[in-house]
Amino acid sequence: MTENTQFNSSNYDQLLEQLKHAEQESPVCVSNEYFEMLPTIYKTHEKEIKTWKTVSTAYSYIYFMTYLYRWCKYSHYAPSIKDVKRILGSASNKTVDIFIKKNGLFDQYNLTETIGLFELPVVFETDEDTDLPLFTNVLELHADLKEHVHMYYREPMGLTNRYTSKKPVLAFHSNTLEEDNQGTFYKGTNFTNIPFEVFAFCMNHACLGDKAFYVYSFLKSQYDYFEDKNEEYLVGHRTVASKLNIPRSSVYDIMRSLHDYGLIRMERNQDYFVLGNDIADRIAPTITVISEIQEFSKETKKKYDLMPTKSKEEYILEKKLEAVEELNEYSQLVIEAKGIENTTLDEIQQMKMNEVAGTLVKSATDLRKKRAEINLGELPF
Repeated sequence: MTENTQFNSSNYDQLLEQLKHAEQESPVCVSNEYFEMLPTIYKTHEKEIKTWKTVSTAYSYIYFMTYLYRWCKYSHYAPSIKDVKRILGSASNKTVDIFIKKNGLFDQYNLTETIGLFELPVVFETDEDTDLPLFTNVLELHADLKEHVHMYYREPMGLTNRYTSKKPVLAFHSNTLEEDNQGTFYKGTNFTNIPFEVFAFCMNHACLGDKAFYVYSFLKSQYDYFEDKNEEYLVGHRTVASKLNIPRSSVYDIMRSLHDYGLIRMERNQDYFVLGNDIADRIAPTITVISEIQEFSKETKKKYDLMPTKSKEEYILEKKLEAVEELNEYSQLVIEAKGIENTTLDEIQQMKMNEVAGTLVKSATDLRKKRAEINLGELPF
């Protein structure tokens, strides 16, 4: 990713001020269905979408729409498409239009509904019995005094009757096929809470942006799942790339940047990387996802140290030496042992040598070739 450590603090502050963002409005619960549907939509419409980067912009867009709707920001801020693209760092990007335009892919797949000026939510209150939000739109609020629409929305915000925005369907319903009122605004279960400050931080950091926000959101959805089970979350860039249908090299760079700026922590579970080793033999790093913006690094990077590498020959030689050392230690224990009956020292040593030899052959076997890459005759015993 671009080597630029600049975080635009003024843009970050301006965005929060423009939105009149309050601390209690930080939680934004977003459906995990997006991580299943968006890669599938991309695969189905790859010729029209052209690049996975458009998908990351589309995800960030629908996240922002969810925030605006949930906290009724339309009461004082109704951004144009150009405004939203600018916030996402894609002011001149027209490729995302395939998702967000009226009857675009989001509407076609029932992930959004296009709503007009009178349908914008401007007031919400919490139901005393259910503790769930109740939304009131422009038309409902000003049904008796429609001149207020001009006074409060058209004139100060420059809105016309042609203004449109998006209603996030999965915030209301658990899926796109039925209206069950089990979405993330209500009693949803398959969702992830992504604090709005994380979104604002990514959008105003030159090395992160919408692409890093997309990967971060996926990682947090998985991290929360394993944390709920009191388990560690181990994952490598190859697995993330496969899940999101993103090139491995891009995910590798993004995950390193997320680590460098404190949004995630990656702890290695291997001392070194063996060149040419099977993927199945590699151990993924342990991922910790950070949500508190005060822990993020705006300017100073927490550089992720690259894992040392060894050739396969060096690895096999090391295992040979370890086997010799283990055999010598075992032999010494046998010599010191008392009361061994009916078994000679040579027999005990040979049993151990056969065990070590078998382990060496197994560790050096190429499963695809169905044969060992080490010759038994090369063993040091």
